[in-house]
Amino acid sequence: MKENNICLRRAAAGGSVARCTALASRHFRAVGVGWKNLSNLRPNGTAMEQHVPRSKSHEPTRVARWYRPAKQHFQPLAMYIQAGRTFTPLRGRQAEIFLQLQIERNNMQQESCRQLNRRAFLYQGTLLITGTLAVAPFNIRKAVAETEKTVLRIGLLTDVHYAEKKPAGNRYYEESTVKLADAATELGKQQMDFVVELGDFIDSVKSIETDKKHLRTINAEFRKICKERHYVLGNHCVETLTKKEFLDEVGQEKSYYSFDRNGYHFIVLDACFRQDGVDYGRNNSQWTDTKLPDAEMKWLKEDLAAAEFPCILFLHQRLDIENQQPCAVKNADRIRVLLEQSGKVRLVLQGHDHGGDYKEIAGIPYCTLSAVVEGSGSKNNSFSSLEIIENGNLRLRGFVKQKNRNIHE
Repeated sequence: MKENNICLRRAAAGGSVARCTALASRHFRAVGVGWKNLSNLRPNGTAMEQHVPRSKSHEPTRVARWYRPAKQHFQPLAMYIQAGRTFTPLRGRQAEIFLQLQIERNNMQQESCRQLNRRAFLYQGTLLITGTLAVAPFNIRKAVAETEKTVLRIGLLTDVHYAEKKPAGNRYYEESTVKLADAATELGKQQMDFVVELGDFIDSVKSIETDKKHLRTINAEFRKICKERHYVLGNHCVETLTKKEFLDEVGQEKSYYSFDRNGYHFIVLDACFRQDGVDYGRNNSQWTDTKLPDAEMKWLKEDLAAAEFPCILFLHQRLDIENQQPCAVKNADRIRVLLEQSGKVRLVLQGHDHGGDYKEIAGIPYCTLSAVVEGSGSKNNSFSSLEIIENGNLRLRGFVKQKNRNIHE
């Protein structure tokens, strides 16, 4: 079944609609499921036994769904909806909801059993699904969303760079308090389970006491989001301050650690080490000189091996680009090998590169979030929430400049 789905997607990417339809037909004949006419449904929801006529090329003449009657109620086996050139599967409760809504729609029509041609169906009922319903008629999208259970909501923001100093380029340091207050208001409405700051919480002014003051100011806004907070160290956080000084101010014990919540394993990493293994602090580092030291690499390998749940990682610098690039951890390739070999990593969230980015490497999504500090005013804010759905899908809901992302099994 999985191989056939891949074939369908590949065909859809470069083939004709007719070819996609033919492949879908062949796929379902292979698993012993016949094509059923889209509108061959009695008003009470039971199936009619007529098959769709086939053309000489064996292409069904209509977009189809597959179901079987069961005690006068439909029982979905599988259903594909064509959106553009892509066939998308609906299963389980989503398929049931769609079928029920289609039945209700048919019942409301004056001619309840009127045949819908392919063009009319695509117009009236197009769906686009990427793990969850991303684009759909409102009533269908709402009905499916109501069946989804969110097991965790995580607030996310990065590169706040708060400091009491004049703007430099497109960085408006002092405005970060207002932006963070806006984020706290919005994320607070959604009741986050915890919130993660992905580094560069402050922008150093080369004064220990002033940096501490700035850290207390911005953390006062950050604390309003929710009770449980996690701080990832960024290069600017520990440019002048030591790691201990920063962590003591925010009330966090370690710079790298892991924890479990609701069936997921979360890992916080610290890449604020020079390549010679020395911790950042007291203006002893360059932002391009960053590495996970051997001790942390050993800890990460053991932590992944012991993890009992799917894993999500947080760090500041990027793991998804070549080692020699400025924003990369300089042993990123070795770290990726550990993540891939574990077979447990669902998502890596990172900051540092202010414009944001998204890549998938060896099946692991790497999402670089956009910076809070870039641009003036609330219209240039950037923050997000990660929703972990019971079915395993991950939904990154972006606010203002941050893009939405749907990540699914």
